[in-house]
Amino acid sequence: MLQAVKTHLEHGGVDMLIHLGDGYRDFMALTTRYPDIPAHMVKGNWDESFMPEPLLPKEKIVEAEGFTFLLMHGHTRGVKRDLQQAADTAARCGADVLLYGHTHLAVDQKMDTGFGKTVRTINPGTVGSGYKPTYALLEIVSGQLLCGFGRPNG
Repeated sequence: MLQAVKTHLEHGGVDMLIHLGDGYRDFMALTTRYPDIPAHMVKGNWDESFMPEPLLPKEKIVEAEGFTFLLMHGHTRGVKRDLQQAADTAARCGADVLLYGHTHLAVDQKMDTGFGKTVRTINPGTVGSGYKPTYALLEIVSGQLLCGFGRPNG
């Protein structure tokens, strides 16, 4: 995470940091190093098991430049089996975009929900080790949400 943020700060900037769970200590180190960047984190299943943080929410709404995002790790909504429950939750909350983790797979897709609304679902993958590390870089340009995937250290 540190390398990814450092790279983007050197090449234009970072307006917000979002962490989707499982890495509380790493995220705290990141926010300590860059205290002026607004930051949001939700609790993941590993955070619950090994680092109980009562103030860290499991789900959180964040608004930015006309978009409403629902942040979640996704373990409580069964995202490894099916995204429908998580997408429906996002629609019910009024979110345009669901940002979720847990599967460790980088994904950007649109899903129809049971609420008559299409929700964009984005998983940044995992910036950690054990998988092919990725992270998502979101940018809002002229009212459109752009999503790309980066690789730390490369």
